[in-house]
Amino acid sequence: MLFKDILLDSIFDAFLGVLLIVLFLIISVVYYSFYLFKKINNTRTWSQQIDQHVSEAIVNGIKEDEKHPKSFSQFSQNSSFRNLFLEKLIASEKKFSGAAHHEINNLFQDFHLEKETQKKLNQKQPYLIAGGLQEVASMHVKSEIPKIAALLNHPSPLVYQEAQYAMVSFKGFDGLAFLNTVYTKISEWQQLRLLLSVTAIPKNSDEAVSNWLRSTNNSVIIFTLRLLRKFQMLLFYPQVLNLIDHSSEKVRIQA
Repeated sequence: MLFKDILLDSIFDAFLGVLLIVLFLIISVVYYSFYLFKKINNTRTWSQQIDQHVSEAIVNGIKEDEKHPKSFSQFSQNSSFRNLFLEKLIASEKKFSGAAHHEINNLFQDFHLEKETQKKLNQKQPYLIAGGLQEVASMHVKSEIPKIAALLNHPSPLVYQEAQYAMVSFKGFDGLAFLNTVYTKISEWQQLRLLLSVTAIPKNSDEAVSNWLRSTNNSVIIFTLRLLRKFQMLLFYPQVLNLIDHSSEKVRIQA
């Protein structure tokens, strides 16, 4: 009889334990569903408000004596709102230029969104750092140039490629200084991005270009040859002619 009582108590305790676990799971699912619904709803509402405000800023501009919508002031300290706002500004920046670009940059500065990019640059995950570098380059946050320069030696290709592109976006030809020391291969896509970002060649560039043509990194030589072709730098004809006999077939083809 005692054994049966103990067995019944054990079964009851086990049943009660399972019941409590199921109840906990149900509450967790309901809570998570509510949280997810609230997040999606907030994102939808914020997106509409941000799109409208950015559009108005691009079309009409924002005067100094005008205030931003109350909704922006209300959510301006919310990290999710700020990241969404920054994402929208970056997307808009890629579509517009001139006065519109100026207004987009004003919004970026008015809400001090550079704080969000700084947070990403200080992260450990490469994709977050790369995202921060893209934002810094798009919004021309020149104060971050020292940080960008340090990231040129980052072990992740995702990071150092974005750092290279950001440096050239800020400094043009002078931003190519990393070619003096880079030992990794510069991909075809990266070379194209860099070439498009260089819009002029300064007068004092001859020594740097000459050194790049003698680089031990074949991708640096190939990129430099493409740079010469883009800007018709005929001064380097003799040095290019010598590359016809280079050991790399890809270099010979470009030469």
